[in-house]
Amino acid sequence: MKKCLKKLELKIYHVVKGEKIDGVHAGVYGDVTGIWGDVTGIEGDVTGIRGDVTGIWGNVSGIRGGVTGIRGGVSGIRGDVTGIYGDVSGIEGDVTGICGDVTGIEGYVSGIYGDVSGIEGDVTGICGDVSGIEGYVSGIRGDVNDAKLTDNERLSGIDVSQLIKN
Repeated sequence: MKKCLKKLELKIYHVVKGEKIDGVHAGVYGDVTGIWGDVTGIEGDVTGIRGDVTGIWGNVSGIRGGVTGIRGGVSGIRGDVTGIYGDVSGIEGDVTGICGDVTGIEGYVSGIYGDVSGIEGDVTGICGDVSGIEGYVSGIRGDVNDAKLTDNERLSGIDVSQLIKN
């Protein structure tokens, strides 16, 4: 008597539980939530991230496009901040602790409120109106053409030459 062997096929949908998944995985669709631990070795383009992104450590580079809606404290940026293209808007809160070179900012920079301090080095290439600066301004070196005082500064007896260190 011959026995017929039948090939079994198993398909798993929706839930996969386990401690370790090895191998190459592509075509993951749907919501991926509840990832804890370290996620490392991601290479290539990462797109379509929506929601909150927190706890990023290390180097973040090559950001192109619109960067908007940053709210809260932005602190502890160290090193070179370069190659940001597009509109950077909607930054609210404290921006502190930027050390290193900040170069290549092109376009319109507006809506900066609060204290701006600890700027060291050369600040060049500012074209247009710079207004609404309140507080103590010191350490300006070099030529200042067409410098004007505010009404409050003029009434308090401040002279433009007092602000300039040659």
